Amino acid sequence: MLLRLVFVLEKRPLLMPAVMSFILMMTVYLCGFLLGPLIIVFISILVLIISLEAYSLRKGQRKGIYSFVFTILLLCYVMFWLVSNGIYNVNNVITQDIKGINEYKVISVKDKLSGSSDITLYSKKTGYVLYKCDVEERPALNSDVKILGTLTIPEDPSNPGQFDYARYLHKKGISYLYKNDAHVVESNPDFIGKTIDSINLHFYSLRSNIVNRFSEYKEITAAMFFGDTSLIDSELSDSFKFANCYHLLAVSGTHFAGFLITITYLLDKIKNKRNKAVIYIVLCFFICTMTGWTESVTRACFISICSFYSKDKLSGLSLSVILMVISNPLLLIQDGFLMSYSIFLSIILCSRKISSRLMFLGRFISEKRIGTIAMVVSCQIGMMPFWYKINPRLGLTLIIFQFIVSTLAQFACEIFIPCVVLSYVSDSFLLPIKILVNLITILVKKVSEMPFALYAGSILKLGYFLLFFVVLLFLLPSGVLKRVLRIVAPYVLVGIISLFFGEAVFGVRTKIVFIDVGQGDSILCLIDGKSVLIDGGVYESGGIVEGVLNYYGIKGPDYVIVTHWDEDHYGGIRYLYERGRVNTIYSSSYNYEFNSVQLINRGDKLVFPDGVLTCISPVVSSGEGSFDSNDISVVMELQSNDKKILFTGDIPFEIEDKLIEDGVLSDVDILKVAHHGSRYSTSSNFLNIAKPEYSVISVGKYNSYGHPSIEAINRLKRAGSQIIDTRDNGAITIDIYKDSYKITSYKK
Repeated sequence: MLLRLVFVLEKRPLLMPAVMSFILMMTVYLCGFLLGPLIIVFISILVLIISLEAYSLRKGQRKGIYSFVFTILLLCYVMFWLVSNGIYNVNNVITQDIKGINEYKVISVKDKLSGSSDITLYSKKTGYVLYKCDVEERPALNSDVKILGTLTIPEDPSNPGQFDYARYLHKKGISYLYKNDAHVVESNPDFIGKTIDSINLHFYSLRSNIVNRFSEYKEITAAMFFGDTSLIDSELSDSFKFANCYHLLAVSGTHFAGFLITITYLLDKIKNKRNKAVIYIVLCFFICTMTGWTESVTRACFISICSFYSKDKLSGLSLSVILMVISNPLLLIQDGFLMSYSIFLSIILCSRKISSRLMFLGRFISEKRIGTIAMVVSCQIGMMPFWYKINPRLGLTLIIFQFIVSTLAQFACEIFIPCVVLSYVSDSFLLPIKILVNLITILVKKVSEMPFALYAGSILKLGYFLLFFVVLLFLLPSGVLKRVLRIVAPYVLVGIISLFFGEAVFGVRTKIVFIDVGQGDSILCLIDGKSVLIDGGVYESGGIVEGVLNYYGIKGPDYVIVTHWDEDHYGGIRYLYERGRVNTIYSSSYNYEFNSVQLINRGDKLVFPDGVLTCISPVVSSGEGSFDSNDISVVMELQSNDKKILFTGDIPFEIEDKLIEDGVLSDVDILKVAHHGSRYSTSSNFLNIAKPEYSVISVGKYNSYGHPSIEAINRLKRAGSQIIDTRDNGAITIDIYKDSYKITSYKK
């Protein structure tokens, strides 16, 4: 095996520095900057051994030694770049917000079609900083600026499905950002910066002009062909997520390849290789400039140019990695890097065999079109390892649909440039693009509403992996990799079947998520494939609840319960109702803002194979009358296997005493503390009966009510209950198994 590795490295000397640079960057990101030098030493020894082995096996061949020297130099360059640019610098760490004027250099400018700009700033004190402003007010590239405002640390997410903005910025080397009140007080651009800025603004204007010509389709057009999602509304964005097609709303390597197919048709007419290469590079840079030089486009550009110049595609990929390392090593730790290179490796390994198996279509379509279809299929295979991450739902229909829509998007990219150019002669040439975009949008909306798709939980993630493994065995060309996979295939199959069996027998039966909605309540229960949403926080928290639903692949909850009609409990439900994600609502009284409210009373039950959700309060004969909203809060008890969880709404002492008096209160394992820990709820008598092992308090930071109160906290402590609150822990998840349960907090 070592001998084969030596021969591979000898033929492809760029492979070693590319792979080792990637390993170093991932190690620095995952394990910390201080581990980097140790990794360099370890990698150096490993590379030296391989290089000397290559030299001893092939006398006179010095490529292994050259590769070793270049690898070490490249790794040292990476470490120097990280230090000099203030990345992972432990000596300059801001632990609290800073107000005042700070001086920076404008490193990059990204203009969005919504009229806003993302400005990346740099100073030795803070490293990279993100500053957002309007396009008209933004400073020029490469200018020295002074900014007055509040420098802050991006907040970590506190709920499943919530976009991890801090992690996203961290992978770009950005540790801090300015709040909305910041503004530029002084700007000194130089000539080069002003010139580049003028060119960028010209292309921004051109993008805006092209997108506006698509009228009602401009949102999708901007996202699909220019990678700008700033015009996409959240409802349409959710449709693409639920159809597992959100990757279409960003210009990736697949889109870039579609743009280039038109170019290759033209280049086939040119015989001179040098002229062909120059034209190819110019057109690649033109496409990148038009799409705003996003990370995905930059990767695709490097890969395309290097592959075009290289006879060996693997060496071309390696060269593109090295160029990215030299330009910005942080590109190697972004999620899109792994996806892009997985796609291109899949194209290298699988496209030829797929083409050979599709040759029977030669009587209907051209050989070049068969090659295009093979490339699209290869792209989908390359994405398989990441399906569990980017697809919230899994179903055979969605897998087939994803392939169909990706093919349509690929074809749209192929004809986009010619159609736009010809549209300056007549707008009718835009019609094919409009038809394709409209068709994709309609299909995505229809499929996103389909109920027969499952949440991509741990079992289904194993299914993704198994499918990917089988496809590789079937499509990989004969060689070492295929032989190795065949050897390990039985062990992998047995392992996956065992994991499937273990998950089915010993896996999670019921999952309860106490969503962090600030000062309010919202609880999602997942029981045997069914979902129950209890409350939704205030209206502004509806987006947070929606994100959690998206994360678990829930288009609309099967059951929605509003404990009572206080804004901090039903506001988020109103948000979901307005977006068509809530139908029937169960509550103890009517609210005429909603068309379909059904009353729920003591004794009503929702029965599932692995759990029963029972209403134990209130006792209300009618949904009308004069009463305090908290008094008729719906109190639900969930029993799953032998575990009990009590959801208490905002009931006060009097209702707690009523539950004790009526004999419906029993010993529970977990208590959702009533009224966010108010001093007027959770009495000692109530706790003496309930005896909760854990108590969960849903409460917001710095709330004006003083929740949770000292009195309630002391009563819980005296009862021996362990207290967990959403304020410090974020969302709190309870996984109930056959004989046990586990509590985890999202932040910790």
